[in-house]
Amino acid sequence: MPEHKELPEIIEHTTVDELADIVRKSNHSITLRIYDNANQAFGAIRLVSADELDQIDHIHKIATEKVPLH
Repeated sequence: MPEHKELPEIIEHTTVDELADIVRKSNHSITLRIYDNANQAFGAIRLVSADELDQIDHIHKIATEKVPLH
């Protein structure tokens, strides 16, 4: 079983480069929830690994190809 890796704390001043390093090192996607001043989630950002991005692109390509009619 893979060893659990402790992720660094992500705060409001975490840079995009730091987020990219976290995703690269963990090799897993990360979902960041965005909260308003009332602590209500109003959106999210999903950071995906390169493998997941390749899978998404592949599925999108298949879905957008025209199916030949016989």
